[in-house]
Amino acid sequence: MSKITQSEWEVMEVLWEADRPLFLEEIIEALSAEGKNRSSKTVGTFLSRLVTKGAAKTTKRGRNNLYEAALARTEGVETETRSFLERIFRGATAPAVLHLLEDSDLTADEISELQSYLDQRKS
Repeated sequence: MSKITQSEWEVMEVLWEADRPLFLEEIIEALSAEGKNRSSKTVGTFLSRLVTKGAAKTTKRGRNNLYEAALARTEGVETETRSFLERIFRGATAPAVLHLLEDSDLTADEISELQSYLDQRKS
């Protein structure tokens, strides 16, 4: 699957959140409620690209199209994470995790959770 742009990702978030097919106008309304004002033509372009990329699908309802996610959110996150790791860290996970940890203010609970996960992975 081709890389999803930031603006396309915002549209996908609307589709995932709705968990049902949406008309273009509903997607525009949801984006607007989040402070992301986009024209009908712009959102239509994003949706067309997402359909071409296989991330969304469309069905005809009368004269209008209904759109829904064809890609599960977890699949999208996995694909984007792999792309990020390849582009920024040449595919290496450990340096990415270390970088994120250095720049984060983790709570004691979060540190314990990470430690527990690492202990499980070790054994």
